[in-house]
Amino acid sequence: MEHLPEEWRIDKVLEFIKYRAKLVVRLVIIRPDQTKWYGTGYVSKFDGQYVISTNNHVIRNDKEAKRCLIEFNYDSEDRSNVIQCEGTGLLETSELLDKTLISFLPIPRMIQELDLVEDSLFMPDVMAVNQNGTQERSNALTMPYKVNDCPLLAIPHCFDLNKLTDITIPFFDGTRSELASNFIKFQPIPEILMAVNPAGEYLAPTATVRMLDDNNQIRTATGTVEKISDQICICLPKPLTEQEAKKCQIQFADGSISTGIGVYFKNTTLFTANIKGLDMDFKHMLNTGGFEALKLATTPFWMVPFKPPPKDVIDHLNLQDELSAHCPIKTVVIVGHPHGWRKMVTFGRDLGINLDLTGGEYRCSVSYTGKTCPGSSGSPVLYLRSFRCYIHHGGQRAGEYGTEIVETSNVNKAWWWKQYLTTLFLKR
Repeated sequence: MEHLPEEWRIDKVLEFIKYRAKLVVRLVIIRPDQTKWYGTGYVSKFDGQYVISTNNHVIRNDKEAKRCLIEFNYDSEDRSNVIQCEGTGLLETSELLDKTLISFLPIPRMIQELDLVEDSLFMPDVMAVNQNGTQERSNALTMPYKVNDCPLLAIPHCFDLNKLTDITIPFFDGTRSELASNFIKFQPIPEILMAVNPAGEYLAPTATVRMLDDNNQIRTATGTVEKISDQICICLPKPLTEQEAKKCQIQFADGSISTGIGVYFKNTTLFTANIKGLDMDFKHMLNTGGFEALKLATTPFWMVPFKPPPKDVIDHLNLQDELSAHCPIKTVVIVGHPHGWRKMVTFGRDLGINLDLTGGEYRCSVSYTGKTCPGSSGSPVLYLRSFRCYIHHGGQRAGEYGTEIVETSNVNKAWWWKQYLTTLFLKR
């Protein structure tokens, strides 16, 4: 505990770091000339399969994946607790994004007993039916916090939620969720809403909404009238699903009554969304990315509540809620095998998200301080304030990063593993 920065000396934070550190492995790649190359890997679980993530410059192809020796628990000089496994094949790699996923065997019992949370729960697909009756699918990203006790999904704007029906999110654990919204559509539109003042404001801006809760009990809430594009809606404090909205009865100030007919989805942008846990440094992004960064920040997307959420998603978000007061503290933790040595932990500081021109396209990366060296490639980078994990890519001299003063001579960089921002917001 005493090794942690003072502001993070919390039992749950220490347990989180120790838990993640158990998933860090030393990689020993044997080249055809029998020389050895060292790196770091990180175990995760995706679609029921245990995988190891690292960099493409550590493992480049299937042959190297199969010539990789994997060592768990190399935590001490005497190597007394080391468990050895072998790579069995390449699952995915990208030289452009410097990422690699490999499979391995055997799966140590200690890993099986950790009950790893499925990564796929945080990047589900959204299924829907379009106006032609054809099923559509879109990728999504679970946001690192809740609003009104509901988790949120970020979804590309090209997946037009207001023109789709039967929208569901099938999660890997069997949970089937529905999107929800604070904006309720209703019919008929009462005459009282036809009148506005000179400022264009409704003369009767509120209404009483009666709805059935999960126990079929009637509850009431006060909603405000809003017009979004050409759609008049009632905005409620808490979101409802499509079916919940259809059970609503809305009473206006003149006594007229309307019925809910569904929900309406309102888009947002990175400038307006106020996304917690990502800490978008727009000033730095605009300096490094120019027009493309501005395009990224102003491109619309959907950020939508969903329910019910999978249990593991809620457990993860609840942990973040407990430490929400620490969100402004930008501490990162890097766990790896520098120079192929025993496992070590270093601390640094989050420097924000950048927009980099890579392979002719702009992609998002994260920058952070912290001591690293050869062999650190592939190390997990833990962001304590959001409990997200990135994969260390490499470093650059602090002077090459920009004008911000940093406490170490180098600045590190990691790619967002699935390139969420590029995929979700920059539809090219």
